[in-house]
Amino acid sequence: MTYGIPHLIYRYIAGAYLRWLGILSSGLASIILIFDLIELFRRTATKSLKLSDTVYMAFLKLPFTFFELFAFVVLMSTWVVFFRLMRARELLVMRMSGLSVWHVLSPVLFMVFLIKVAELMLLSPLAASMHSRFEQMENRLIYGREDQITLSENGLWVSQTERSRHFILHAKSITQQVLSSLTIYEFMEDRKFVRRFDAEGAKFGERGLILTGVACSYPVGQVEFYEEYIFPSNLTYEQIQENSVNPSAISFWKLPEFIRFLDKLHLSSLKYRLHWHTLIAQIFFVMSMVLLGAGSIFFQLGRRKVSPLLALTLGMGFFMFFIKDITQTLGLASTLPVLMSAWIPAAISWLVGAAMVLYCEDV
Repeated sequence: MTYGIPHLIYRYIAGAYLRWLGILSSGLASIILIFDLIELFRRTATKSLKLSDTVYMAFLKLPFTFFELFAFVVLMSTWVVFFRLMRARELLVMRMSGLSVWHVLSPVLFMVFLIKVAELMLLSPLAASMHSRFEQMENRLIYGREDQITLSENGLWVSQTERSRHFILHAKSITQQVLSSLTIYEFMEDRKFVRRFDAEGAKFGERGLILTGVACSYPVGQVEFYEEYIFPSNLTYEQIQENSVNPSAISFWKLPEFIRFLDKLHLSSLKYRLHWHTLIAQIFFVMSMVLLGAGSIFFQLGRRKVSPLLALTLGMGFFMFFIKDITQTLGLASTLPVLMSAWIPAAISWLVGAAMVLYCEDV
């Protein structure tokens, strides 16, 4: 019978877990960096890109990719720690001394919860900023395009290059696929200013933007007025919705404000709402990896066969990641509601993991 809280055992398990979490995290980060460098070298083989820029881009992408795979690190760290405890008979002694499975798991669950909360609140904004910078460099140095669509409190900003000209567009608002208070700066390929358009509004047409109430200004001071003018452009309303900002490039703290801004402009905020809920659900999804990893060990308590344990753990981990990808796809396609798409993977992982742990507790 156990009296009080076994602080010594808690510290021992927590210390071992933190050690292996650090080792496996360092290993995964190194592997990600190596593979990203190889991929970037392949993609830039025909580009005159500096080595320093390639390495810098790989480091910019590293935090985002690592946090995407952090659940797998937690799963394997849990498996390694509890397998070592089982092999040394320490786990068996803990169980025989009266500690429940939940007593043994509680320090690990608590640490993973704190780590994920700290990552969400402090590190994910930094990772989002670095990923945004990576995408900008990728578009400019690898794809050779400088097209950019940005939404902010000041309205819509578009920087786009078409044929032998470049233009910068600014609209104060978008309502029902209509741009209002529009300004367009047109440049030649050598960045020489050509003319400026000021329009009361614009609609998306097949041949370009249909401007209304237009004043066209030239560098020499000449001004021309048109009731309606077709500005040739490939810009579409769908492009603004799809390519405005990558959700992964927006800080967790700024997402709610950005979602409200999109709703105000009558633009789809689906992928941003899904991403915001997914970030929160990720905390519990990662915690469920502790249950899955430990549950597979408890099932084989007292045995020394490694292959079935490792296969079971990896299989469950990949299966949960597969479910997560499926629900995300269904959510983006509006087949599943946002809340279900974000929280179903975490709920399924918790149910499966908790069922395994509860079964071991009763055995």
